[in-house]
Amino acid sequence: MEAKLVEKGEFRVMGRAVSGPKTEDASRMIGAFWQEWIAKKECGRITGQTGERALYGLCLGWSPDCGFTYMIGRPVTQQADAPAGMAPCSVAGGTYAVFVARGPVPEAIQATWQRAMQEWLPESGWQMDMSRPSFERYDEDRFCNNNETEIWLAVSK
Repeated sequence: MEAKLVEKGEFRVMGRAVSGPKTEDASRMIGAFWQEWIAKKECGRITGQTGERALYGLCLGWSPDCGFTYMIGRPVTQQADAPAGMAPCSVAGGTYAVFVARGPVPEAIQATWQRAMQEWLPESGWQMDMSRPSFERYDEDRFCNNNETEIWLAVSK
């Protein structure tokens, strides 16, 4: 499995988050959250977008004891105001291992996350940087069968 190491500067995302238990249901819950986001046309409510035509799925926190928090959003300027029900999230800059998931959503994304965590990370000499979110970066055509999604894993030495 190949990863490209990238230094990324701080950025800001505006969106909504969902939290739940760290179980097999997490993937189902996140999938349902994406469906709701799209059905409600949430992107259209976000002002101050940077012009980057991408959506982010931020893994804001997870642990076996506390579960997970996952945020969907768009990159925005520092001055962007939060629409009702949304909040900004500033993502600190740092080193990321970037993987490309190719294929149908969500299967390709889940498989790429699993391989990155179970194969690449233990053999890489890097460790997860839990002080920063890891994230998925989606093109706007998120649900096509030949989708390419970037998985950005926050890492440190």
